[in-house]
Amino acid sequence: MADEQKVEEVDQKKETPLFSKGSLVLGQYEIIREIGRGGMNSIIYLAEDTTIDLNKYPLQNKNVAVKVVTRNNTVTDTEWTKFLDECVTCNRAGNLPNIVKTYQVAKINNDNTIIIVMEYVDGISLRNYLNTHGYLSVQESISIFQKILISLKIKLTNPHNFFLITNLWSPRKKFWI
Repeated sequence: MADEQKVEEVDQKKETPLFSKGSLVLGQYEIIREIGRGGMNSIIYLAEDTTIDLNKYPLQNKNVAVKVVTRNNTVTDTEWTKFLDECVTCNRAGNLPNIVKTYQVAKINNDNTIIIVMEYVDGISLRNYLNTHGYLSVQESISIFQKILISLKIKLTNPHNFFLITNLWSPRKKFWI
């Protein structure tokens, strides 16, 4: 299993980055460095929002995460459509506690590349944590699940979000937190 995982990580590393240090993304976000890779050939960058004036907004964080997902020939039309639906859902869920905020979603390259600009959270990913520790303890699992439930409770109690929530439970949509 570990060998399979290493092979997958090596294959992901072959994906050519669309941006490099100093690149300006969407005319606003300057790439600082690559910070990770994920599913669907995604590359995640640490970037700085160049439009925020720290003199005017001293408590504002200028750092953001920019996730770039480029469609390749292994992604079916159905998978791509589901991914786009998830982008919309995540964008709507961004004002909830314990959910990373999504600031902007854009399509480029004839809609074959999606750029998602999100709140940057410093720390390790759940994947890295699990690779290091092997599993979550019962207490850690409960703690994470409680945070998810708090967000869902807020979403469910807001009548303006009812349509979104009913769609979350439909068999044709998946909601990843």
